[in-house]
Amino acid sequence: MRRDTLELADDSLFIERVKGTFTAADAELAIRAHAFLSEKACADDSTAHKAAALLIEQDADATAVAAALLPPLLWQECIDPSEIRERFGSTVAASIEDLGSPLIPTTDDDPIGLPKDNVYPSLQTCVYPVREVSHKPIEFQMRTKLMASKRPG
Repeated sequence: MRRDTLELADDSLFIERVKGTFTAADAELAIRAHAFLSEKACADDSTAHKAAALLIEQDADATAVAAALLPPLLWQECIDPSEIRERFGSTVAASIEDLGSPLIPTTDDDPIGLPKDNVYPSLQTCVYPVREVSHKPIEFQMRTKLMASKRPG
């Protein structure tokens, strides 16, 4: 993956900020996590860098900053979780092990994260209006074109 000049400048600023914020040993952990993300990333995703920068602003420790950089690699299945434990230790691995994958649309463009087993693909909710207006609930159903095409029957 080719990196442009702006990305390299942002990387350089991030590293300088880490060096200025943490002790040398702690900075080294965050810098190694940053380098690992840059090396292993499957796709361009600035979310990890933004989260790490925010944690630095909030005076988080270097372990939290390192842990913020690594989850996208797991979510994109670029690495195996054991690789984080091996390279960054059990403290960093434990701090991200309970993070679930964010809701990412699947390859078939179906954005439902946990669909029901009833084979009826749609997002549904009921709204109960003010009693003075109506006593009947209003049901809303939302479907993508793909969902509508999978509708039974």
